[in-house]
Amino acid sequence: MPQRMVCEVRNGVVVDDPHTCGGQNQGGGVNAGFDKYCDGWPSVRLMNSIAQKYVDEVNAKCEEEGNLRAEAEAKAEAAEEARVVADAKDKDKAKAEEANVLAAKAKAAEEAKLAAEAEAMAEKEAKLNTEDGNHVWGVNAKDEIYYRAPHSGSWERIHSGLKNVSVSDDGNHIWGFNASDAIYYRAPHSGS
Repeated sequence: MPQRMVCEVRNGVVVDDPHTCGGQNQGGGVNAGFDKYCDGWPSVRLMNSIAQKYVDEVNAKCEEEGNLRAEAEAKAEAAEEARVVADAKDKDKAKAEEANVLAAKAKAAEEAKLAAEAEAMAEKEAKLNTEDGNHVWGVNAKDEIYYRAPHSGSWERIHSGLKNVSVSDDGNHIWGFNASDAIYYRAPHSGS
């Protein structure tokens, strides 16, 4: 007759004495509800060792699966962290690029605005004066004086710092005043 019994396992270890199993009397046999048969303690020890070997294999397999699962979860967490970091870096890079583009646009707009203002100011503040239509004298926004001789078409800078000039009818006498409102006169051909 084949030998058989129920082995109780506690905390991964097969219990040595099979007479009580899960609080029930296995030693009572069929009358106690157990279909068991063994030839004595050598058979019990053999069946316990077979059961312990099986339990150890199952525990090892569970541990390996748990390790694999933990490793897979760790890899998934690391991949998710890497994705989040990469997304953050991409967002930071995109924000930095956007900020650079906006700064460049703002700088270009500011430069264009300043250039337009300077041009408008130069046009408004450049004072030209001529009486005979031939001799043209002018003062720009920087209080720099320029002179254009009749029919020459090119401007000559006159070293002075007057903010306004007036010219006589023949274009030979020039009067002007500086930022302190001091009045100056230039005689014909004198150069001063």
